[in-house]
Amino acid sequence: MNTVAPQTDRELAELSDQTSAVSDETSVSQPTPNLALLVFNILLLLGIFAADIRADERFHVSVLYNVCIALTLWSWRPAWTVAITSASIVMRIISHLDDVHKHTTDFNPFNLFVGIFVHALAGVLIWRQIVVQQRLESHLLLAGQLEKEKRQQEEALLEAERRTRYNLEHAEEQTRRHTAELAGALAEAQDAMRQAQEATLRERAARLREADARERELKAFRDLERVKNLSVALHHAVLPEVPSEIAGGRIHLGARYAPAERDSHIGGDFYDVMSLGTGDRYFGLVIGDVAGHGVEAAAQTALVTTTLRAYALEGAESPAEVMTRVARAIDAQLDSFVSLFFGVLDIETGRLVYCNAGHEPPIILTADDPGKPLALQSTGVILGIGIMEFEESQYFLRPGDAILMMTDGLTEARAEGGNLLGWDGVAAMASNRYQQTFDMQILADTLLRDVREYATRVRLTDDVALLIARFAEVD
Repeated sequence: MNTVAPQTDRELAELSDQTSAVSDETSVSQPTPNLALLVFNILLLLGIFAADIRADERFHVSVLYNVCIALTLWSWRPAWTVAITSASIVMRIISHLDDVHKHTTDFNPFNLFVGIFVHALAGVLIWRQIVVQQRLESHLLLAGQLEKEKRQQEEALLEAERRTRYNLEHAEEQTRRHTAELAGALAEAQDAMRQAQEATLRERAARLREADARERELKAFRDLERVKNLSVALHHAVLPEVPSEIAGGRIHLGARYAPAERDSHIGGDFYDVMSLGTGDRYFGLVIGDVAGHGVEAAAQTALVTTTLRAYALEGAESPAEVMTRVARAIDAQLDSFVSLFFGVLDIETGRLVYCNAGHEPPIILTADDPGKPLALQSTGVILGIGIMEFEESQYFLRPGDAILMMTDGLTEARAEGGNLLGWDGVAAMASNRYQQTFDMQILADTLLRDVREYATRVRLTDDVALLIARFAEVD
């Protein structure tokens, strides 16, 4: 749009210059006399005048006047009209004076003046007519040229207007197109920016979720570690350190605990060995299994073991009485089931009085025939089902006999084919190893290793606890 106005102004300026030039040309194009015709006219007048004088014929003067008027009209020049009229008047005066002189007539000024006046009036009228006609023709010519120039100017203005309108429309179209392109580019930029912002927000949200998930995972891991540590601490608190022998060497001991290989949680398996009464004659042997894993099972284990130790050390008359009191004490606080074996060994006689509340039957490894292990059967149901009365039984150990107490983690070990090791399998392994060593610590390690080798492909799925007590001979 900026390039259109200068072009229009320049065209208008050129048109104005052309109009001025036409006006100047019209003002100066006035008719000019024909010099050759003027000289010829003068010579003709002089010749007629001389012939008139010499011939003394009057009609020559009239002819001369008519010729002068004809020449004046023919020439159509104001200057010629003035010159010829003036010459005719002079010749009329001369001719009149000549007539008076030759014909000796009286001088009549009136005729002379009338003739001069008429002749002068004819010349003035002719001159005025020529001047008016020439001015009219000049004005008409100028008007025609001005009209032509006006039409040209109008056509030029129309063309300029058309070009201007075309340029304006073209500029507006370009402006609209550029505006549309800019709007499209702006919309694309805004859309790209919005997508980038959404992507940034999604990425930030994903990072926040990931960070939150990592934080929750870390918190859960820390909580799990605290729970595990607490479980381990509780479990270690209820798993005493078992010496290799007690009662002056009359009882050789071996104890082991192994958590399940499926996870690292501490289970509810436990064992205990305690001296009862005074004189180190009676010793309590304990093994049990609280259902569950983790800190809950460890807490339940702590409850059972501390309650059992408290009633056992209180001087209860029999293991069945101790088991009954324990059942009554923990029934309201127990959230799971507990299998428990509690036996009291008299090292003077080898008498083992026991109460088995739904636990795995202990294995008796005899000294005279180690290949035939015996089972101490259950004498009651598990704790936690509301039964408060238990029975007891007894077995006399001979010097060299050993009792193997274990949890179901050993008997439920599975081979690759899915076969359970069972009580008989454990008894056979224990009998075989008992023939090879009388060191109960070594026997416990060896037996645990044999069971793990049996379940190599499947791994142990439950916690394992075992306690071996061998009644030795007196030196």
